[in-house]
Amino acid sequence: MTFGIKAAAAVALCAGLLAAPVPAAAERAPGATLRMMVAVKNGPTRTATLTCFPAGGSHSSPHRACRLLHRASGDPARLNARPQAVCTREFRPAAVVVTGRWRDRVISFGRVYSNPCLLRAAGGAVYAF
Repeated sequence: MTFGIKAAAAVALCAGLLAAPVPAAAERAPGATLRMMVAVKNGPTRTATLTCFPAGGSHSSPHRACRLLHRASGDPARLNARPQAVCTREFRPAAVVVTGRWRDRVISFGRVYSNPCLLRAAGGAVYAF
């Protein structure tokens, strides 16, 4: 699958771009600062910054996103916002990359979902920005 290889390369490349250093003031402050990127095949690539404790950043729903991440202990791999979601078997890969800090832990997460519905089911408000 050509797109699978390209998607993996895109995730790796974007993870490097999103891993830019966090400003010193944000590192001293308690809380979380995460950079996120979502890319969908034949669709737009979106990026956002999410801060938690207090909630903010360029994310469109920072309070909801921080609440979901808090339930997952800040680990995007543990997100399961809508476990009962019904999604088609459409193959339209959607990739997400999340990097930054959650409290005192470094976060570096990337995953490719089979389609945007599965991405939204997993991440909910976190990936909807």
